[in-house]
Order: sequence, then structure tokens, then C-alpha cells
Amino acid sequence: MEHELISTTFLLIAIVLGPLFLLGIMVWFTVNTAMHIAHWLWRAYQLKTTPCGHCLYYTGCKELACAVNPHDALTKRARDCKDFALGEMATYVSRKQAKIPY
Repeated sequence: MEHELISTTFLLIAIVLGPLFLLGIMVWFTVNTAMHIAHWLWRAYQLKTTPCGHCLYYTGCKELACAVNPHDALTKRARDCKDFALGEMATYVSRKQAKIPY
């Protein structure tokens, strides 16, 4: 009798907390994925609005984005950067321009 009561109690706890735990994991995964997508979109926006992505001195590293002007990297002030030097990324030709089949 005592074992049945304990097992029934554990079963009820699992029935109640199981779906809540699963819902919590799903919400965490969704929020985490949304944050990563938002960060990726923000980085893409920053690279499009500033010339840093095409600069020779741009490292792409979070800690030191630019070796010459680290405080101005990926900001509006980078548009008037006096040390801008065209790097290899700027010479990239799209597939349409190069007529390369997919």
C-alpha cells in the first residue's frame, strides 16, 4: 500500500511537471535561436552600413574588430576612416557577374 502511494505520487508529479519542463525547454530554445538570428542580422546590417567589412585591417573578431582604429570599427565614424584600405573581400564577384552555374 505504501509503495503504491509513493509511485502514484511520483507519477502525478511527472504528469504535471513533465509538460511544463518540456515547454520550458522549447521556450528557451526558441528565445536562444531568436537571439542568435537577431545578432547575425545586426552584424550583417553593421557590415553593410560601414566599410569595415571590406577593409584590409578588419579582423572580424569581437575583441579587436580593427587593428588600426578599434574604437571606430563598425560605427558611423568608420565611414570617414582615413586608414581604410581595400581588402580582398571587396574584390569578390557575385556568381551572376561571373556567370558561374550553381
